[in-house]
Amino acid sequence: MNIILVIGTDPAEWVLQANDLDAVAAQLSQATGPLVLPVISPLTGQLVLSAGAAGAIALSAPSGVGWNPSDCRLPNGPQILYIPTLTGATRSRHGFALPSGTDLDALTQDIATAMSDGATLNVSLAPHGGDTSLVLQGAGLAYAVVCPPAK
Repeated sequence: MNIILVIGTDPAEWVLQANDLDAVAAQLSQATGPLVLPVISPLTGQLVLSAGAAGAIALSAPSGVGWNPSDCRLPNGPQILYIPTLTGATRSRHGFALPSGTDLDALTQDIATAMSDGATLNVSLAPHGGDTSLVLQGAGLAYAVVCPPAK
């Protein structure tokens, strides 16, 4: 069984790889810091969640009728960082490309630390004609998803 997670006003329905909805709900309600949860849809990766900054979190089991998770990224895509948007993740806009070789585990930990400390985190992005970076405000960031290259 998988679990559907909706965070705040973001339209994305994140699908967690988990079997026990009650256990995930308890984990969220007892969290004193950011949680890292594995997701499989609409993107595959590690979702770093700050329950306090999220405002509201809804959990549900899939209805089972016509439900089929799918990765919205095309095969052979770069590793990416997704942050909440008004439209959610789509095939054409699925996040920020990260430079190849980015240590995704370290980035996941850096995001969780910025959330915990309320700190600012600068994340290097794949260059588009020059150096590019994304500035994350840890105190107000509800969640981010760190995704390995699509296969």
